[in-house]
Amino acid sequence: MDRFGFRHTTILYCSMIDRGTAPHSGQDPARGIAGLALFSSGVFVAQAAATVQTGAIAGRARSSAAGLYVTFYYLGGSAGATLTDWFWRWAAWPGCVALLEEFRY
Repeated sequence: MDRFGFRHTTILYCSMIDRGTAPHSGQDPARGIAGLALFSSGVFVAQAAATVQTGAIAGRARSSAAGLYVTFYYLGGSAGATLTDWFWRWAAWPGCVALLEEFRY
């Protein structure tokens, strides 16, 4: 992020997430797997960028900011897994794709 900056990194991960959800709506499993890999990689870049940005913004309160960030990271992950399970039970894979497309950012 030091080389490209937060703004360019944000454009990168948003485009990865956006392009990663597009192939899911088709029936070709290979495209779906490639799209899921691109989507997941975009989320990984977003998490890394958010971690760096949190430390940069927090200043002297880095420990508190890191603790809050990790707390909400795990709470969000737990809520996301539970919500995905509900959508899977409701509509299987198309339901999960709809959830990803709705809440991708």
